Amino acid sequence: MRRLFTLLAILGVLLLASLPAASTSLPAAEAQDKSVELTVYNQNMALVSETRPITLKNGLNEVVYSDVAAQIDPTSVSFKSLTDPTGTTVLEQNFEYDIVDSFKLLQKYIDQEIVVETQDSQVYTGTLLNAADNIILQGADGSVVMLSRDQIRNVNFPALPDGLRTRPSLVWLIDAEQAGDHETQVAYITNGIGWSADYVMLLNEDSDAFDLNGWVTLD
Repeated sequence: MRRLFTLLAILGVLLLASLPAASTSLPAAEAQDKSVELTVYNQNMALVSETRPITLKNGLNEVVYSDVAAQIDPTSVSFKSLTDPTGTTVLEQNFEYDIVDSFKLLQKYIDQEIVVETQDSQVYTGTLLNAADNIILQGADGSVVMLSRDQIRNVNFPALPDGLRTRPSLVWLIDAEQAGDHETQVAYITNGIGWSADYVMLLNEDSDAFDLNGWVTLD
């Protein structure tokens, strides 16, 4: 029995070494709503395939498809409605992902009112005119103040600006003939995912047979 196991283990190693990619099913974020399958290739890239329900109305729909891979290749995206494949068409696609930092937020608030507190505890309220190098504010009386970044202690924003995507998302314009829930199938290529294989061999006391275990690591 040990020799049979050894032969099978060696055959398994040879088969694994000949494959160009490793495949695995990832746990779904919400099992009832989403399923994901991942095929990882040697070139630090992966094919992501997932099914997810979306609700469409008849006619044009803007759909935000969030939680895709951050290093997605948007040109590789394939979309299909399994519910109505011939009557559902993607007319336009954009990939949006805003890493939320101070510069990004300030850029989104150009021509809007913010409150700035300086290191010496002065508070300035005004319309943000510029945020590239120094912050330039225009007060309600028309006066303009310019503050350098090292002067600023805190910036208060009334809320996150509209259109800020804090998670990587595909934004589609979809034309649908059939209204209601659609089961969709989406596939795309992403970078930044690799895999490696490691093996552990244990010899018996007579050194004439061994057990072999293999581990595949995704990173």
